[in-house]
Amino acid sequence: MNLSGFSVSSEARKSYYSANATIVFDSTVYDAANGIIQLSLDAATSANVPAGRLVYDVVLTQANTGLVTRVLEGLVYVSPSVTHS
Repeated sequence: MNLSGFSVSSEARKSYYSANATIVFDSTVYDAANGIIQLSLDAATSANVPAGRLVYDVVLTQANTGLVTRVLEGLVYVSPSVTHS
C-alpha cells in the first residue's frame, strides 16, 4: 500500500482501558511508496518498561481527510533481564 500522505503512530498499554500509554513508539513512514513503516524505542525508554503483558496497536492517519485506520494490533510481552553486568 502506498503510504504517501499518511502518518503513523503506535502505543502500548497495560490494558485496552488504561488511561495512559506505557510505551509510545517512535513511529515513522519509512518508505511510503512501498508501504514500509518503522517503529522504534530507545534504550532509555525500554529500560523503564515494567515486565508484563501489554496490548499495542499501529494506526495510520490520512493527512488530507483525517481518516484513522488501525492496521496492526497485538500483544507485547516484556520480560525482565536475567544477566546483570
